[in-house]
Amino acid sequence: MKFYVSFGQAHTHSVGSQVVDKDCIVEIEAPTIDSARGQAFHLFGNKFSRIKPSNGRFPLHLYPRGVIKIS
Repeated sequence: MKFYVSFGQAHTHSVGSQVVDKDCIVEIEAPTIDSARGQAFHLFGNKFSRIKPSNGRFPLHLYPRGVIKIS
């Protein structure tokens, strides 16, 4: 299942060659939301805003840089 991770105003991270921040959301594939949360903590520490399933209502139009996939 796909989950989306969003970030706060002051949360900027470099993951590999990609920069993620408040203007994008990160897509994480995981079997459960708890597993996705674990991956988010591993990648970003506690510097992210929220995690939602991709089938939920997530206002993608608010993120000008769009969805960034992290494997």
